[in-house]
Amino acid sequence: MHAYATLIVSDHLEQLRREAAERRAYPGQAPAIVRWIAATATSLKSALTTPEPVQPIMPTLQGYPYRG
Repeated sequence: MHAYATLIVSDHLEQLRREAAERRAYPGQAPAIVRWIAATATSLKSALTTPEPVQPIMPTLQGYPYRG
């Protein structure tokens, strides 16, 4: 059983190494999740840095009978 487990683990590690080598071969292509996170961060940053026009909290007192 130990020899079989060693064989399975070695095969899995070799598969992971091949996948890593394929990813390194194409450095210009980012996975979709990375592009999505970058786009979300950019839109969030622009939303936080763009000032919102400040509206008054209290209504104006024009035409108010108890104005003083």
